[in-house]
Amino acid sequence: QHLTPDRIEKLERAIPALMKGEKLYTSVSFVNALESAILIHWMHPDTNEEVVVSDLIHPGSVEVQQTHPGHIFVAYDAERQIRKEYVVGAGYGEEQQFRVE
Repeated sequence: QHLTPDRIEKLERAIPALMKGEKLYTSVSFVNALESAILIHWMHPDTNEEVVVSDLIHPGSVEVQQTHPGHIFVAYDAERQIRKEYVVGAGYGEEQQFRVE
């Protein structure tokens, strides 16, 4: 495999975490600030298929996922009338919080 700019960027994020002995994932949390329950989906980077990765998250509740930089998540309300897309910008060994509102 060749080192594409995307792979180089991922390595630049991963190496500091590895050197600190941290695990190679990014922790993201989704805070449900809506008045209705939501579901979180992960978007497959090659197919754009949206895969459900959470149970129903009730208003005021938080869902935490372990993922990788650049991954895309989509939040829907139960009726699928609200759709919010989130891109993980945190690096390996870091945390990021998304507020679904």
